[in-house]
Amino acid sequence: MADGEVLAELPLPIAGLMSDMDAHTVAELNRKLNEAVRELGVPDNISPFMNMAFVSLTVIPKIKMSTYGLVDVAAQQLLPLWC
Repeated sequence: MADGEVLAELPLPIAGLMSDMDAHTVAELNRKLNEAVRELGVPDNISPFMNMAFVSLTVIPKIKMSTYGLVDVAAQQLLPLWC
């Protein structure tokens, strides 16, 4: 939203995580969302929608996704992605 105007949207009516639209429509709406956030100044290396989806999931209470990778919330440390 900029100056009270919605720039793009992608409804996720199924548990706030999934769409009931076909893949092509979702992909196009997602492209428009990413384009809108870039115009607002969000850098290319940040995916705000993926971050919001993972951060809000209550099924992952101790580990969260960030633009830096997986974070152990309790220890405030990044987790290795490979062993």
